Amino acid sequence: MSGKEWNRAHPEKMREAQARHRTKHPESVKKNNARPGRHRISRYGLSENEFAVMLVRQGYRCLGCQRRFDTVRMNIDHDHKTNRVRGILCHGCNAALGLLNENKATLTRLRAYLDYDRTKTHIYVTGSLRNPAVIEVGHRLRKEGYEVVDDWIAAGPDADTCWQQYETARGHTYQEALHGRAAENVFNFDLSWVDLCDIGILVMPAGKSSHLELGYMTGQGKPTYILQLDTPERFEVMPQFATGVYTNLEDLIAALTA
Repeated sequence: MSGKEWNRAHPEKMREAQARHRTKHPESVKKNNARPGRHRISRYGLSENEFAVMLVRQGYRCLGCQRRFDTVRMNIDHDHKTNRVRGILCHGCNAALGLLNENKATLTRLRAYLDYDRTKTHIYVTGSLRNPAVIEVGHRLRKEGYEVVDDWIAAGPDADTCWQQYETARGHTYQEALHGRAAENVFNFDLSWVDLCDIGILVMPAGKSSHLELGYMTGQGKPTYILQLDTPERFEVMPQFATGVYTNLEDLIAALTA
């Protein structure tokens, strides 16, 4: 058995050996992790001084996991499209970005996945920020034992208005605002749970975004329902894309358990 094969077969013993080495030879570890070789620094168009300034600015810590570089190996991270250096990461964080193709949606989805409980049926309840019935529906479904995702409503009834005012004050167009950090974070968070949830429920009245979310889940082949608690101003035909349309929450719950 080769050395590499032994290491793979005995990961716990390998980690113990590495821990002993770090304890007995801290200066050696620090030296080995201190910096990439000069050729790697220059490869990214950095001078020795620029690299040193980056380290100081980061507090000698990985910008991802925040571990100190005297305990982990460092890598220079760069944007593969522009070749622009973004910062210094530990080897693990840098490798993780590469394996995930630097996809922000995937990163956010995995964050949500850590809170995911497969033993429960997850229901994404969508609607309007100004519709208090969304919260009531969520509470009722939780009593039935479902895992309900309605966290988006915590932002309050004026969330969209405040976001628009903020972006407009910065001189941004609607298209520019959609690519801003705030919009991107909210979109990826909601998308993560839309992807992870098993069932979608649209509580009317609702805005355009909620209809898009339910349509997205319908397109994924998931059961989707529309809860129309009040008589609509006008009758529409296309809600038949959903699995069912109900005017009473108890009837909808009965359909879920049928």
